[in-house]
Amino acid sequence: MSVLIVGTECQGPVRVCRTARVLRRLMPREGITYDVDADWRTRVLARLDELEMTKADLAREVGCSRSLVTELLKGTRKQTTFLPEIHDALSWPPPQPPLPSKDAGELQYIWDRLDEAGKEAMIARGRVELDRLLRRAKLDESKKSR
Repeated sequence: MSVLIVGTECQGPVRVCRTARVLRRLMPREGITYDVDADWRTRVLARLDELEMTKADLAREVGCSRSLVTELLKGTRKQTTFLPEIHDALSWPPPQPPLPSKDAGELQYIWDRLDEAGKEAMIARGRVELDRLLRRAKLDESKKSR
C-alpha cells in the first residue's frame, strides 16, 4: 500500500512506499525520554563495529530514521525515546528508566494515595494554578510590547 502526499513545496505528487514505517517516523513519539551521553555513544559505536552493523542497519532494526541515529551518535541529539529499541537491536539489556525529580516523585506519592474525589480536586487546583501562570505570562508579554 502507498500513500499519495502532495506538498506545497513539491514540484508534483510524491509517492511514499512502506507507509506504516514512513508515518511512524513522521509522527511524534510518546514514551520515556532517555538522556544519551558520550560514554553511551562510544559503547554503541564499538558494538556496531563488533556486530558489523551500520547506522542504517541500526535505524532499520529500531524503526527510526537514519538521521536520528546519526544525530544520537554524533552528540547533536542528547535525548531519545528509542533507547529501549536500540538496546534490543544491539542485544543489550533494557535501559533503566530515568529517575523522576524529587517533586515528581512526591506528586506521584500523593496521587497514588488520593481517592477519586481527591484526584479530581488536585487536577482542578492544578488547572487553576496553570491558568494563573499563563495569564501572568501573557500580561508580562503585553507589557514588554508597549
